[in-house]
Amino acid sequence: NCVLPGVIRTPMTSDYIDNHYDKVIRAIPMKRVGTTQEVAYSILFLCSNMASYITGVKNPTLSRIISSASEIS
Repeated sequence: NCVLPGVIRTPMTSDYIDNHYDKVIRAIPMKRVGTTQEVAYSILFLCSNMASYITGVKNPTLSRIISSASEIS
């Protein structure tokens, strides 16, 4: 499994977010930029016993890409 956060404000992304804020926000369903602390809390939850029944989710887009690639081989 992996964690796939959306747009997160970090020292590396801050300038881009600030310079393209409207464009960035339009692309985010929650209409705000996430924080590193929010990502850390999500990971802590997934590592805890409270998430013992979570097994992951199948990404339909990724599944189509993998299927297409296997048809080419």
